[in-house]
Amino acid sequence: MLGKLMKYDMRYMARVLPWIYAGGLLISALLCGVIFLIDNELVLLFGVNFASFLFIVAVEAVSICSTVFMIVRIYRNMYSDEGYLTFTLPVKTSEIVNSKIITGAIWTLISYVVAALMVTGPVLTMIYKVPQIFGGEGVTPLQVLDYIITFFVEIIRANSVRVITVIALVALLAIVTLFYGPALYTFCASATHKAKKARVFASIGMFAGISYGVGVVISVISTIVNIFGFSDIDTYMQGGVSFSSHTDSILPPVGGIEEFASSLFSRQLDLAILMLLTVLLIYVAVTVFSWIMALRITDKKLNLN
Repeated sequence: MLGKLMKYDMRYMARVLPWIYAGGLLISALLCGVIFLIDNELVLLFGVNFASFLFIVAVEAVSICSTVFMIVRIYRNMYSDEGYLTFTLPVKTSEIVNSKIITGAIWTLISYVVAALMVTGPVLTMIYKVPQIFGGEGVTPLQVLDYIITFFVEIIRANSVRVITVIALVALLAIVTLFYGPALYTFCASATHKAKKARVFASIGMFAGISYGVGVVISVISTIVNIFGFSDIDTYMQGGVSFSSHTDSILPPVGGIEEFASSLFSRQLDLAILMLLTVLLIYVAVTVFSWIMALRITDKKLNLN
């Protein structure tokens, strides 16, 4: 029955979200066209800066619209008048809750993929335009791309274990984040479903409050990490490393950056691992707690009167 519930929820969400994603991809394509067609360097530089701001807003809008539509679906189907019908279905209450959370995670994943595609197009177009922006002669887009790839290869070679650890933690955090929003809001809606008035606003307010609190904790952790990071950067800069002897190309020598990676990035990656691990534990704790409490409330304390 869980599969049938998820299929129904997926169909409901598919009424609107694909159109939102299509709009986001269209905005990305338009930005790519603007970057590709403008030949004036000054206009291109300022135009891209302005367009990038609007583009960031568009990417955030896609993510926010997905979250809002997910919230509307969960509330209407479980805690509005429609909930009377939902909870009379011949299925376990836990399956209803799990369907909402898993479906929300799937659509969150789709929104992440769309956001990645929206970013990839303009980035590749900018790589094509980099030589023109900085006036590099004899530098082709393929050379720029090869330089970027070489840069990351050198970093990985110098810090292979740390880089692999960071990638693994980022992947785990991304997976947990898929379930974080749906689980948290389902818990908030469940916890406030007995309110006599403005239950939807109470649930959204609780969701926003908890999200803000988690964000504050993460921001404090990030600030501490950045303080340690800046101290390492100061130490590195006092070493007098310079690329000034290489002025015949818009691309600094990868060998110099290899020195930078080996002397600084190892410490930066250690701090990144610490921060990612802390954030991962926070998200896992909030997600698991929210999921368990949503199941408990809907199974033991549900009252739609």
